[in-house]
Amino acid sequence: MINISTTYLPETDLDTNKSNSNAILEALEYEAFRLTDNLDDISTDKGAKFYPSGYIRTETTKYDISSTTTEGVPWVKVTARRWFTIESDETDINGYYYINHQFNGDVNYQMKFHNDWVMINQANVGTLVAYKDGPKKTGSWDYTSWRGMQSYLWKGIMRGVYDWHNVYDSYFNLPSPPDVKIRGITGSWNGQCNMIRSSLSTTPANLLTFFFNDIRVGDPTEYYYRIYEVTIHEMAHATHWQSLASTNANCNARMIRSKQLVREGWASGFTDHAIKKKFGHWYYTGCLTGTFGS
Repeated sequence: MINISTTYLPETDLDTNKSNSNAILEALEYEAFRLTDNLDDISTDKGAKFYPSGYIRTETTKYDISSTTTEGVPWVKVTARRWFTIESDETDINGYYYINHQFNGDVNYQMKFHNDWVMINQANVGTLVAYKDGPKKTGSWDYTSWRGMQSYLWKGIMRGVYDWHNVYDSYFNLPSPPDVKIRGITGSWNGQCNMIRSSLSTTPANLLTFFFNDIRVGDPTEYYYRIYEVTIHEMAHATHWQSLASTNANCNARMIRSKQLVREGWASGFTDHAIKKKFGHWYYTGCLTGTFGS
C-alpha cells in the first residue's frame, strides 16, 4: 500500500499554458485515486469544472423578533480543497467570496476567522483559530449562521472588527487600531479588553502570547446587536490603549493607571455613536461591566 502523502498533484508547478497540462493533471489524479483505493469516488464526483463561490452570512434579527434578517460577513477566509490543491478567498463587505481557481469535482469547503488584523480564538487555553468545516460538494457554497450557533458569535465579532477598521476608525478620525486576538467562546459575555497578548508580543516573553488574548467576547445565544455592541466597545478600548504611547509596555502602564471613568467613558462614547450609525437608532445599554483590566 502506497502512503497517500507520496501522491502529489503539482497544479501550481505545471505550465498551464501548455495544451496537455490538464490531461497530465487528470492522469495524475486518476493514479492518486487508484493508489489509495478510491476509484469509486473519482467515477462519481467528476462534473463540470467550476470556480468555488458563495455568500457567508449571519442572522441579525432584532430583539423584538419583528422579522428575521441577515447580513453578509466580511473578512472570513473561505478555502476549497481537493486532495492536495488548496485555494482560498476572503469575503467582501457583502459576505461574497470567489476563489479564482477552477476545480473539477467535489471540494471540501471550510471557513476561518483569521487575517492580518484579527484572530478569533476558540480555545479555553492556548490558541485555536475559530473555524467551521463546510460540505464536500461541487459548485458554490452559501452558509448562514443562526442565533445559538458558535459561528454566529464569531461572525458577529468579525463584522464588528471589520466595521471598526473600515467605518468608524475614519469616521471618528481615530488612530489605526492594533491587530487583536479575540477569545470568542461561551462564558465571556460581558467583554474584557486587557491587551495582554499584545503587551507580551514585543518582550522576551513573547512565546507566552500563545496562552493569552487581547479581548474576550462570547455568548452565541445573545441577539446580534449585543454581540456587535460588545465587540465595538472592546475595540474602542484597544484603540485607546494603542494611542497612549509608542511602546506596548507604556501603553499598558498608562491605561492601567488611568481612571476607570475615563477608560469607560472613552469606549462608551464611541460605542454609543457607532451603534446609532449602524442600526439607525440607539441600542447601546451604557457602560458595560466588562472593563479594561478587569
